[in-house]
Amino acid sequence: MIHTIGMRFPIDVAFLSPEGVVKDFRRSLRPGRPLVFCREPGRASALEAAAGTWEAWHLKPGDHLEITDL
Repeated sequence: MIHTIGMRFPIDVAFLSPEGVVKDFRRSLRPGRPLVFCREPGRASALEAAAGTWEAWHLKPGDHLEITDL
């Protein structure tokens, strides 16, 4: 779960399995939301990005994200 208390701008959030599979996501969460939960079981982490990122990436549940060091 995450919150956006104290944030000044909206964000996108993806909830990922341990393997990096998108289990659930939310678009353009407004600042000040107390708690946001993943609706699917088996999540391991949350990835936050600027609002509009998931739409630009065409993100959907089941997509596999690989996060690497740059």
